[in-house]
Amino acid sequence: MKKSTLTGLIILLCVLAWAGGSYVLGGQMRNLYRSSLEGVDTWGIFSLAADDYRRGLLSSQARTLVDLSLPRGEAEGVPENVQLIFAHKFHHGPLPGGFSLPALAEVETRLAEVRLDGVEAQGFFEHFPELEAAVAVTRVAFDGSARSRLHIPPLERHDSEGVLKWQGLKIEAVTEPAGQALKGTVEMPGLEFLAEGSRIELGGMRGEFDLTEALPWIYVGRSKMSLDGLKMEFPDGEDGGRRSFEVKAGKVTLDSRHEGDRLHYHESLEFARLGVDDEFFGPLSVEIALRNLDSRALSDFMGQFQSAGREPAEGDPETRLIRLLPLYGELAMKLLAGGPELRIERLHLVAPNGEVNGAGRLGFTGEPGFFLGDFAALLQQVEAAVELAAHERLVRSVLAETMRAELQAQAAARAEYGAEEIEPLLAESLESEIDNLLERNFVVREGDKLKTAASLKNGVFTLNGVALPISGGE
Repeated sequence: MKKSTLTGLIILLCVLAWAGGSYVLGGQMRNLYRSSLEGVDTWGIFSLAADDYRRGLLSSQARTLVDLSLPRGEAEGVPENVQLIFAHKFHHGPLPGGFSLPALAEVETRLAEVRLDGVEAQGFFEHFPELEAAVAVTRVAFDGSARSRLHIPPLERHDSEGVLKWQGLKIEAVTEPAGQALKGTVEMPGLEFLAEGSRIELGGMRGEFDLTEALPWIYVGRSKMSLDGLKMEFPDGEDGGRRSFEVKAGKVTLDSRHEGDRLHYHESLEFARLGVDDEFFGPLSVEIALRNLDSRALSDFMGQFQSAGREPAEGDPETRLIRLLPLYGELAMKLLAGGPELRIERLHLVAPNGEVNGAGRLGFTGEPGFFLGDFAALLQQVEAAVELAAHERLVRSVLAETMRAELQAQAAARAEYGAEEIEPLLAESLESEIDNLLERNFVVREGDKLKTAASLKNGVFTLNGVALPISGGE
């Protein structure tokens, strides 16, 4: 056999092996695609459906329909049904897309069509060509793990309804086989929206997550989110007034772990500045811990909730909620029996007139056999404590604002006194209110601060060291 013939035969065999492997792996990819929709195909008003899977030799194509049925009776012009049709192209392995690293497949996903009440939304992609150009690419390994990335480019729109400036979106994620672990990042550089006198400015937002499946529907690990800033302005009344809300440099971190049959969560929130109209506060920091949650009870509840959500969406939302109430009641009984505990480990807020510091705890002893309707029995199982301390000048300023508004309303309604008398009355009323709080032991004074400490244990309520009776009521 000539060398050239042998070489040609080897090349032919390689091509046939590649084509045959691609066809076999294409069948595996089809099965993986269809199985990925099982269990999430219907969720109340939301549903997914596979449509038009066409298998080829080196690649296949499919479409997924995402269907959202909105409640009837909404505002005029709002559709009752919205469908998003996503088109997928599966490049079969072992070398998807040509000369690349071996993999089961590489999948490209694009938004192909938008339908409103069953009719294609004409001109949608002419108005938003960036969404038509956006593509999500997922590379699926032979073990079923996947690495995905989605990039939506920035877009800017000006029309009669307002102005939209969106700096785009980037998502990268890695999933382990069968969804056993999920890790990735999310980044949105910014968003600005103006309409009808209102304005929303969202600064850069970034998030990252690293989660592992502990039980079905239960994932634990770490998630973090940071926000450069958020500012909202909107009209207030017909007199031309405006209200505003502002957040700067926010950060949220959530850690969770699974030990034995219990789940434990710890969350921290930090904000450099908060603003309401012309008043600014900050920094604000809060640390919250949630411990001893029955993991099996939560997992079972999520599975039952998922099954209930797959039932046809009949009736109004209140009817569906009533149908789910027994599930919530059963979950509450199981969680309380497990002895859960909520802790506010740290609360710290800096305000213009002082600072606030505090901590608190709410727990249940977890003794079995109690009934939620038996208030006296439930009270015996509750253990709670709270401590708060604030500069007295801050407490006075908060009380003064509330009392001044009440006095102004009384003066306007009954004309018992003039506007010039409000401040003297306010000073007198404020001093009387502080003295009343101190005399009744609601607060105690320590230097330039007012403090309070309350606790509940074994059915006994204690306020600043003094036990007080509790009326169970009938």
